[in-house]
Amino acid sequence: MKPGVIRTFAVLGIIGGILQFLNVFFDEYVLGLDKMAHDVTIGVIDLVSAILIVIGLIALLAFHEKPGKNLLVSFLVLFFGMSLFIGFKYVESFALPMLYEHARPLAEDPPSPAQEGIMVTFMLFALSWLYFGISLLIKRQLPIAGAIIAMIGPIADFIPIDFGIQIAPEVWGIGIVWLSLAVFRGSKASDAPLDRSGAVST
Repeated sequence: MKPGVIRTFAVLGIIGGILQFLNVFFDEYVLGLDKMAHDVTIGVIDLVSAILIVIGLIALLAFHEKPGKNLLVSFLVLFFGMSLFIGFKYVESFALPMLYEHARPLAEDPPSPAQEGIMVTFMLFALSWLYFGISLLIKRQLPIAGAIIAMIGPIADFIPIDFGIQIAPEVWGIGIVWLSLAVFRGSKASDAPLDRSGAVST
C-alpha cells in the first residue's frame, strides 16, 4: 500500500479516535434536542467513529512491512470483533432510541437472548483488541504505550469500579489516536518509503 494511502487511512483513524474520546462530552452537552434526537445523534457519532477506526486499522496493519502471521491473524480477529461492535452501534443508534420512545421496558431490560448477545459482542470486542494489542507489542514497530492504552480501553468496561463517567471510550480513543498518529508521522511523504525506524517509542 502506498504511503500516501496509509497516511490518509491513519488520519481517518485519528478522527475516529478523537470522536470516540469526545463522544461522552457530546452526550453531556448536546442540548436543545428531545431524547430520541439526542440518542440518535450521539449514536451516529459513535457509529461513524467506529467505522473510521476500522479504516484506521488498515493503516496500522499496512504500516508493518512484514506483519507476520500472528499480526495478520490478530487483525482478522479484530476486524470480526469490530464488525460485531459496529453492528451493535447501528442498532444502538437507530433501533434503541425508538424502543425507548415506544417500548421503554424492552429497551431497559432486553429479554434473552438479546442480553446474552450484547454481552458476547462486547466480550469478543474486548478480547480481539487485547489480542491485537499484544501482537503490536510483539512487533514493536508502533508506540508501546499507545498499544497498551488501545487494548485496555475496551476492557475497562468490565472493571467493576464506578469512576463517575464512562472511561472506556476516552481511554480507547486516546490509544487509537496515539497509534494512528505514529503511523501518520512514519509516512511523511506520499512518494517516500515509510520511516519505521523511529516508530518504537512510548
